[in-house]
Amino acid sequence: MAYKTTTWALAQRDLKPATKLVLVHLANYQNKTTGQCNPSQKTLARDCGQTVSSINRHLSVLERRGLIERLRQFDARTGAARATQYRFPKAPC
Repeated sequence: MAYKTTTWALAQRDLKPATKLVLVHLANYQNKTTGQCNPSQKTLARDCGQTVSSINRHLSVLERRGLIERLRQFDARTGAARATQYRFPKAPC
């Protein structure tokens, strides 16, 4: 857990409560040493008490506002989707 990122997420204004909850839970998954953050949407849905489709909508809102970046990854051999990595471009390091 990266406390600076979680504190930053808690301080965000002008977000609907459910969207902010997703941001805070997402920030909680950031590794403080590597900065890596890649929880599944299913994990976020469970943590936030929401559906996966709701999580995806909230992530889209956060991405449009520039609060997160999503880096989708694919297996080079099979083309199958792999874990999405999340970044927080406006959060303190």
